Amino acid sequence: LYSRFFTRVLRDMGLVDHAEPFPRLFNQGIVLGPDGHRMSKSRGNVIDPDDLVEHYGADVVRGYLMFMRPWDQGGPWQPGGIDGVANFLNRVWRIAVDEEPAEGDAPVAAAAEAEVVGAAPFGERELRKLTHRTIKKVTEDLSEFRFNTAIAAMMEFSRDLARAREARLHIIEKMLECIKEPRPQLSPYAPRITMIHIDPSKIGTVIGPGGKTIRKIVEESGARIDVEDDGTVCIAATEGVGGDRAVQMIRELVEEPEIGKIYTGRVVRTTDFGAFVQILPGKDGLVHISQLADYRVPSVEDVVHVGDEIMVMVIDIDPEGKIKLSRQAVLEGWTAEEARERDRRAGRPAARPAPRREARRPGRGGAPPRRR
Repeated sequence: LYSRFFTRVLRDMGLVDHAEPFPRLFNQGIVLGPDGHRMSKSRGNVIDPDDLVEHYGADVVRGYLMFMRPWDQGGPWQPGGIDGVANFLNRVWRIAVDEEPAEGDAPVAAAAEAEVVGAAPFGERELRKLTHRTIKKVTEDLSEFRFNTAIAAMMEFSRDLARAREARLHIIEKMLECIKEPRPQLSPYAPRITMIHIDPSKIGTVIGPGGKTIRKIVEESGARIDVEDDGTVCIAATEGVGGDRAVQMIRELVEEPEIGKIYTGRVVRTTDFGAFVQILPGKDGLVHISQLADYRVPSVEDVVHVGDEIMVMVIDIDPEGKIKLSRQAVLEGWTAEEARERDRRAGRPAARPAPRREARRPGRGGAPPRRR
């Protein structure tokens, strides 16, 4: 009414060239009493909306007013019809928060059980199709003010979701009858796929020149390895040992030595002043003879030989990347700082006193004496 009034005022002012604001008039129907007559106190067929809102809630009352009849037709109030809308909204709420069905929804639970037993449960693909069909139906009905059929479509969709939920719970129940909880780890003989991530700058190290390194990993582990440009490494193995071995080899290739960490390395070369130990693929460090044991070592060969495996600690890395190791730190339980301090004390030469010089006697005229 007000929009028509203002539109005509604007027309008279010359601001618009039309008199009606809407191309079509759509009037809502009249809600009659339960007896089919207009509500009247004299007939005693008046329905108090406040009582309904207090009992069901405003959303249920609004939903039933749109669902009971086509919006432009109206019709008699049906006291039992509002319960269906209440069950619908409660069902949607339970699906959203994943609650168990209430006693009032026993027919829904029974229908869901029949759906599980009598036919295959809804899969993700089927539910996606139902979702799109419902969205299309509701969108079309709302544009034509067919609220009752739009709500009916959503009711049907909610029942499908409830059946799918019951089917999922039924499958989970059967699974729990076989195994109560997941095993802490897969069987060592079970196939598996492991995903790890490495620094993209290390991809070349893993692959190696001409793929030499990665082929070696595949041959030793028996796993299939795919490396992505972002550093994602997919390791597929037919059993656990091979997959674990491939993961270990890749991590060793990309790992950087860490000060204070203990490694098990292999002696690759010995010298008079110490032993070179490979702690990671392509990464060697020096164990000085003073850090080789917890006692004084006369000769490096008295303690280790080429090919021996020993435990060492990384105690320092210089700016050029040279790694300093200590076996004594592992045996004594030192920290990297304590090992470095011991290394500095052992490597510093003892201070020697300056040689004593006698004063020369002056010769004639104060000049120093000459030697003949």
